[in-house]
Amino acid sequence: MCITQSSVLVSDPTSPQLSQIDTNLKDYLDSWHQTVLEYLTRCVKRLNKNIHYLIFSSLLDAQLVITGATPQEEEDINKFVQCCSIAPLVEQLRPELDDNLVDIRNQPIIKLNLDKDSVTFDTNGNIPSQFCKLAGEHLLNIESQNITKLRDSLESVKLAFIHNLNKVKRFLKQAEIDHYALYRSYLYLRKCGSGELLIRYVKIDATSETLSVLKTLEEFIQKQGHSLQ
Repeated sequence: MCITQSSVLVSDPTSPQLSQIDTNLKDYLDSWHQTVLEYLTRCVKRLNKNIHYLIFSSLLDAQLVITGATPQEEEDINKFVQCCSIAPLVEQLRPELDDNLVDIRNQPIIKLNLDKDSVTFDTNGNIPSQFCKLAGEHLLNIESQNITKLRDSLESVKLAFIHNLNKVKRFLKQAEIDHYALYRSYLYLRKCGSGELLIRYVKIDATSETLSVLKTLEEFIQKQGHSLQ
């Protein structure tokens, strides 16, 4: 077999061709993370002070209807919602439903209209929680080009929400035999800033005993005229 000089050059790891490929590949891999997550920066810039509505839509597990957006904007927004979503948790909690039963999530519809100069949300009566507003403010305080920090902030939002959910569930479970735990549930739901959202998730996999406790709590809250937002 005859090995030509050109063949040796191509297979030589020190050849200029391979060095150039290695450099290009390294540059691509170095920028990959930022390129993949750039939608976070674009969403924060485009929605600005309305970004908390997007966080709320995601945690509400709402069906988001987008109009007036460019294909790029719509893709970015859907990625942002998915990034905030705790839908995998919902699917784990949700019991198997009979075909004749209505999904207890009762998925709401939120409409988002984008035009050149404005952003408009129609939440269909669903009021964004204080928890989501604070999360939005925190995002806006982060340098928009710091993509990693934006992503970490959204991950922290999900972790905090799940922590709150687990705590409320524990209080309600204790409240089945301890009236003081029911009062603690009430206090926690009021101060956490996402009480209505948490109650929504509690109901997904609650036992009949927990639902009974929750009904008592909701009746008390209604009589007091307090908001859990």
